[in-house]
Amino acid sequence: MSMEKFLKAISDKNKLRILNLINYQGQLCVCDLENVLELKQSTLSTHLSKLKQANILVDMKDGKWTYYRINEHLEKSKKIILNEVLNNFLKSETALTDLKKLSSNKNSCIPAKKILVVDYDNSLYSQIIEIELSKKDNITCVSAGIAPAPEVNPLIKKLYPKEYAELRFFTKNISNFKKYYFDLVLILNDFDNIENLNIKFGKIETINLNDIKNLKPKDMRKKLIEKCEVYL
Repeated sequence: MSMEKFLKAISDKNKLRILNLINYQGQLCVCDLENVLELKQSTLSTHLSKLKQANILVDMKDGKWTYYRINEHLEKSKKIILNEVLNNFLKSETALTDLKKLSSNKNSCIPAKKILVVDYDNSLYSQIIEIELSKKDNITCVSAGIAPAPEVNPLIKKLYPKEYAELRFFTKNISNFKKYYFDLVLILNDFDNIENLNIKFGKIETINLNDIKNLKPKDMRKKLIEKCEVYL
């Protein structure tokens, strides 16, 4: 796709409204776009088709639903332009009104956001994030390690005695999740082989833990979750 055709594809106001909603949510189905944008199904389908042809959107079927998301493999130069355009469009009254309607849509078929938390041994911090984020509405969270420890850190038993007794904590290997798609991957601290994870994801963020390691357990847990909530 040439740059000229790419720019033409995002020059239409309704296409920008579509991209704004999808970029905000991560992925959306046709019915949610229809409800918010109040466009005829035929008109919406035409816009979605053109955005797919421009390689800006990709779709994914889940049962009877088809979900659209921004193509993570979009050329870097085009991705920079798209992000700049959407960031500016987001300041408009139209964009903000659309997002408000999306958030207040009680009949939405938006699926639970799927989150993967990755650290080296999956024994403490990623386990805490998994159980805490799983308590939130519309979120499915799992954790995994690059080289999982044989068992979770003893501090887990102190923080979650009831859940620990119910055998809800066990370490997991990242290789178990390679066939799944995640809306968000949270990497705890940097490690060298992020690009070799082979995980399918919409967004990836790195969380630095250096400032929480010496805190008291409950303070550490609170600060850790605050760091994660920035990206939800």
